[in-house]
Amino acid sequence: MAGPALGGVLVAVVGPGWALGWDALTFAASALLFSRISLKAKNVKVRTGFTADLREGWDDFCSRRWLWVMVCQAAVIVPVWLVGYQLLGPVYGQRVLGGAAPGAWWCPASPRGWWPGRRSP
Repeated sequence: MAGPALGGVLVAVVGPGWALGWDALTFAASALLFSRISLKAKNVKVRTGFTADLREGWDDFCSRRWLWVMVCQAAVIVPVWLVGYQLLGPVYGQRVLGGAAPGAWWCPASPRGWWPGRRSP
């Protein structure tokens, strides 16, 4: 919840271009940090081919009911949520609230509304 709120504040304060630039910089910093991780191979498995590996992974996935139920749920819920929050939210901000800055203040205000709502009976 803090990520979109911080992003909204950043857009409102410094503008959308600088906010996207900061986002790109954080991705580059993450890539640099991940490149420094040294992983040592343990229990190396001999590859049997793409199809066999795919079949083994699919069987493993299907054997965990909780996992595929969550994946199916997310496949429906996440796109519906994102359309309203990340697509229509900025359009509403631009057309109704008067631009990127006033619209960006909506992002941090949204989690503040969720917090009391999750505690209500």
